[in-house]
Amino acid sequence: MPITILNKMSKDIVTGVLIIAFIHAVAIHIPVIGTFSALLLPLPVFFFRIKMGRGAGAAILVLSGFLMTAMSGTFSMDSVFFI
Repeated sequence: MPITILNKMSKDIVTGVLIIAFIHAVAIHIPVIGTFSALLLPLPVFFFRIKMGRGAGAAILVLSGFLMTAMSGTFSMDSVFFI
């Protein structure tokens, strides 16, 4: 693959992980809105999987799973919606 395509893919992967991290942070720190935002956790993974393919979607899923666990300190119940 040309370097420009790889740069675009890595930028999209980072964007997907950051979107999921933001939704997860909202779900943890804002109780009322967090209930509804936790339901939105799988949507960025679906979008980027359709856009970029199975491998990139899996990378976003795994990286954001590690990031969510690091952000919350433990495996939280919000992560169950994500899996």
